[in-house]
Amino acid sequence: MLTAARCLRGLVRGLIAITLAGAAFEAQAQSPPFHMYNPADTAMLGDIIIFAANDGVHGVELWRTDGSAAGTYMIADIDPGTSGSYPNGFVAFKGRIYFNANNDVNGAELWSTDGTAQNTGMLLDINPGPSGSNPFFLTVKDAALYFQADDGVDGPELWATDGTPQGTMLVEDIKAGGDGAYPMNLAVFSPNQINSILFFSADDGINGRELWESFGPLATETVLVKDINPTGSSFPSYMTQVGALTFFAADDGVTGSELWRTDGSPDQTVQVRDINPGVGSSLPQHLTAMNGILYFTANDGVNGAQLWRSDGTPSGTYIVRIINAVWGGANPSGLNLYQGRLQFNVLDRTSGLTQPWISDGTAAGTVPVAGTNFGSAFVSWSAVTQTADGSPLTNLAGYRIYFGADPGNLVSQMEIDNATATSASIQELPPGTVYFQVTAFTTNDDESDRSAMVSKIVPASP
Repeated sequence: MLTAARCLRGLVRGLIAITLAGAAFEAQAQSPPFHMYNPADTAMLGDIIIFAANDGVHGVELWRTDGSAAGTYMIADIDPGTSGSYPNGFVAFKGRIYFNANNDVNGAELWSTDGTAQNTGMLLDINPGPSGSNPFFLTVKDAALYFQADDGVDGPELWATDGTPQGTMLVEDIKAGGDGAYPMNLAVFSPNQINSILFFSADDGINGRELWESFGPLATETVLVKDINPTGSSFPSYMTQVGALTFFAADDGVTGSELWRTDGSPDQTVQVRDINPGVGSSLPQHLTAMNGILYFTANDGVNGAQLWRSDGTPSGTYIVRIINAVWGGANPSGLNLYQGRLQFNVLDRTSGLTQPWISDGTAAGTVPVAGTNFGSAFVSWSAVTQTADGSPLTNLAGYRIYFGADPGNLVSQMEIDNATATSASIQELPPGTVYFQVTAFTTNDDESDRSAMVSKIVPASP
């Protein structure tokens, strides 16, 4: 892999045009010289996108784009020089974008921006000095932004802000002392239009890591929901609301990691079903709500990892369709929604390739995308001729196109073994939003950073 100093020049400065088969449009994006730091970590502010990028001069800093070349630029050099402030965790709140950034003076702290340099700044130096409070898991609930932060006294605990320095406070010192409860997996449950509940996992030093809830920024409003594993930690995770319930994975110390549900009360915080009977874990993951039903992946110990559904009852929790059981399961991944149906990927054990599937929640309606109307894309780029230091590139071997339905994990790849190529056609794309990035590689298999990401919606077949 080429280092940042040796990354190939030209690719990210080129023109990437995408045309989807059957669509009546063509999208073109002129990319300035930068590399997105984490394409999955962005936030919308009106008609602009806020993200982190590296232009090779300022390090990873705060950027914005409105989709045009003129509207794509660095907002602020938060940490002047080449080191970069590494902004991350972007979330929209009260007309601004909040994020974690390190200016190399105050350490990693909570910052916000309205998309302009003059209105970009640190909200509060929560942990005074260079250590930083390192705010994580930024989550909006009602009129407050919640997050994990370490003030240097109480350790990593639950904090909240109304967007002002004076309104930024420790919610509760859940684990007394300086070790901190490390609240994580923050998720908002909204049973009505008036108030909502913040669920999260935390370790109070007594009950282990368990399920907690907060109704507001006052300490008396933040409580342990239930000690699910009395002998240790239940490690609740993947909290997902479906109707009046929040589902999650947890380990009670007896039946392993299984599917649980809660309405916020101890009595109604119960295991839905012991999917893998006994001490074995079914490991529920990829929890996704669709049409009032929870869909997720789990392993019952017999059929391997499969797609499951649940209405919150034991009898209403079952495999949607058994796929590849003889090969050890389907190992579904990348669950997402498109036009009222569930899309996911299945590992094809014959070809070794990932195959897109689609489901309406029934066994008959859970089918591979093969046989439906695929889409296609035409991707083009400008030729790479130089390295980052301006010297001629003499050993270019070709290009690689990365694409997929998850912008944080482009699982598919097309390799173009032609140094003179500047375009390629990608066929049989699954329905839904597909993301694309391009790299160049040399005969030594050195590879450039990926280009700016572009995406288009491939229509699902009727």
